[in-house]
Amino acid sequence: MYETEYTVKYIAFDLEEHGFVGSHAYANEHQDDDIRGVLALDMIAHDAATYKCRIYGRPESNPIKYLVAEAVEEYAPGLNYMIIGEDGYPPDLSDNAPFEDVGFQACLLIENMHGTNPCYHQPCDSVDTPDYIHYPFALEYARTAAGFLADQAVAQYPFDCDSDGIPDADEIQENPSLDCNGNGLLDTCEHQGFEDGNANGIADACDCLGDLDGDGATDHADLGALLGAWDSQPGDPHWNADADLDGNGHIGHADLGILLGDWGCGT
Repeated sequence: MYETEYTVKYIAFDLEEHGFVGSHAYANEHQDDDIRGVLALDMIAHDAATYKCRIYGRPESNPIKYLVAEAVEEYAPGLNYMIIGEDGYPPDLSDNAPFEDVGFQACLLIENMHGTNPCYHQPCDSVDTPDYIHYPFALEYARTAAGFLADQAVAQYPFDCDSDGIPDADEIQENPSLDCNGNGLLDTCEHQGFEDGNANGIADACDCLGDLDGDGATDHADLGALLGAWDSQPGDPHWNADADLDGNGHIGHADLGILLGDWGCGT
């Protein structure tokens, strides 16, 4: 399963032969949606001995038509293609038209010379008709459509950094605490081997994210080190409020004041 940056919808429209009734209703109902493009597949499994497809659309849809042509070249190199409609001809042929009517980029991918198909708009247009469906030919269309959608929707295989068979995004959605800094990466992968200055089981990078003195350790770890190494009784002869215990250029007293004053994530 792949994740995509853009939503992909697969829709089967009815009553195309009666005036694009299904697609017309959908396009008008969703004309305010952010639809980036429509690829209509219609008559894609009968080869008229040309092993060619046609890409139809109005001139306004030329950009998406050319993208589909690029997909044919990349994902179905054995399939020839013809781009039609730059001059406004032929007339609208399929369910791409209603989307173009309301201003969306849309085009039709269809077999070449579909009018010569002996089962065109006939009951024999069926997978049950012997020797009618040309499956290798149809596969080229499927590859084209899948490749086009994957490219345009920016498909990416979901990350599974810990190789447990569960996408990281699903794990984080189920338990947000697995991603302490909210950047979409599992802590077990992002902070594996990182220091845990205060030994509380939380990587320093997520345990009070500030690093006020810029020494590479989080303030929580710094404070733990200062309090642990710093004798807390002023009467002790080893106690020195001016010592720079962590060697960061700030005296311990200043470090502790800064940390306590600006540290907003609790003790």
